[in-house]
Amino acid sequence: MAGYLDDLVEQNRRALVELNSLIERLSDSDFVAPADPCHGSSIGQQARHIIEHGEAVVAAVDGDADYHHRSRDRATERSRAHAGRRLQRLMYALAELAGTVDGDPPITVRYAVADPSEPAEASLASSLGRELMFLQSHTIHHMALIGIMARLQGVTVPTGFGVAPSTRRYWAEQESARHTG
Repeated sequence: MAGYLDDLVEQNRRALVELNSLIERLSDSDFVAPADPCHGSSIGQQARHIIEHGEAVVAAVDGDADYHHRSRDRATERSRAHAGRRLQRLMYALAELAGTVDGDPPITVRYAVADPSEPAEASLASSLGRELMFLQSHTIHHMALIGIMARLQGVTVPTGFGVAPSTRRYWAEQESARHTG
């Protein structure tokens, strides 16, 4: 696997480790409580969404990524333990990618089209690297929502949870400049 793909796999895996760590600290009621500012979704629903997108990327090594036809497994959104097991399997599957994929294979991405006057689905060309990059951004975006939802429930969320690596790096540079300037 190309070096940058290994880096993307590791960045995705690290985000999932952070997510799993927060989920382990939540109460069962915090995990399933609907959050009004987030369309009534729960942390469990957001976690399930992250997991299923990750599983779609891992499955895409075979040539197709389909973000629309996911299992939408209700057990994952209702049980922290079940979500944790799926996160562990996903982290393992991502780590396995690092040693088994040659180059940056092409992938066809299928997606749902919202306009009722068009076919229900469309597809476009992509690559594993591009989809790993998307997955990282997508995961962090939903982790940001989870962080907000957890804070609304009075849960302490680690600094940087749901924050993009580029923003974390910028914060560190700004902090360093304050101490050296």
